[in-house]
Amino acid sequence: MKRLSVAPARGSLVGIYNGEEFVFEESGWYLVNLLKLLWHYGLNPLRMYMWVEDVLDKFMRYVGPPAREEVGERLQEKEEGRDKCWRLRTGVESGLWSVKGGNKLVCTGLIYASKADVIPATVLSIEPKIRPRPTGDPVKLYQVTYSTASGQTADTYDIVVIAAPLSRKMANITFKNFDPPVPEFPNPYHQTVTTLVHGRLNASFFGYRDPSAFHLGAIFTTENPKLFVNSLGVVSPVEDVGGEGKPPSPSAVWKVFSKEALTKEQLSLLFSSYDSVKAKSWLAYPRYSPPEKCPPVILHDKIYYLNGIERAASAVEMSAIAAKNAALLAYHRWYGNSDRIDQEDLHEKLKTEL
Repeated sequence: MKRLSVAPARGSLVGIYNGEEFVFEESGWYLVNLLKLLWHYGLNPLRMYMWVEDVLDKFMRYVGPPAREEVGERLQEKEEGRDKCWRLRTGVESGLWSVKGGNKLVCTGLIYASKADVIPATVLSIEPKIRPRPTGDPVKLYQVTYSTASGQTADTYDIVVIAAPLSRKMANITFKNFDPPVPEFPNPYHQTVTTLVHGRLNASFFGYRDPSAFHLGAIFTTENPKLFVNSLGVVSPVEDVGGEGKPPSPSAVWKVFSKEALTKEQLSLLFSSYDSVKAKSWLAYPRYSPPEKCPPVILHDKIYYLNGIERAASAVEMSAIAAKNAALLAYHRWYGNSDRIDQEDLHEKLKTEL
């Protein structure tokens, strides 16, 4: 198996725009940035950093063994009132990295390493089945019906793991003949529109009269109903082409996040000129209303649900934690290792520590 490499870091300066002016512009000098943060925000950035590190440290204590749902609930209770800061921090936190050649190689590499039999299909329904045996108790199975390019078919499985949000607008899976019925989780998701634009950013839109003085490679916005974008950033190539830390070239590929699709008029405001535009709308993460209650991990006897953890936080790292825990939970339940599943007094520990 080919070993994945970390792509070289390509630093870019960050600015925070409130719709009228930049309330913060990063400098290339660490000391200058520190003084700016202290002047504008006092010790609040440090307090936020320490709070997040403390919560993450405590959370990591519970992701090894199969974690119970109270973990997500307690995290959401602590997150109330800090949601905007959390989301901003995850976008600009130091230490973030990507894979050389593109992050998609992580998924293809995992599939290759697992030797999984991947069926390109859309799951339509899941139904419990009983298969009699010549001797002993009958076998309980699940019939999964799915649609492929060649038509509709079905297979039976001992264990089913669902790794997609159970919503009619998302996975749209029908659970047939379950007693009791498998509950629905109609959790709404935030729509985000990603627009990739190859062009020249209009610096005057952000208050710069001299475009040559504009050196920011990433722009985040504060809450403002007049703004039609959430953020902008220069897209780094997946292969190393040199030039670390340099300001964006006059014509570059910019990634724009917005709530709605950008109109031609809005694109003309953001860019003085552009030659290509590619837009993709997607449901990015749940609409949080802390404190949240995570859906159950076990939907039926041997059906496990991963995406309930998104009610605590939505990220590929959280999905990996959910997948590991579900695999351990399924393994120990299959072999009857009940002593390896729940930690004694875990609920009380979470209450006091998280």
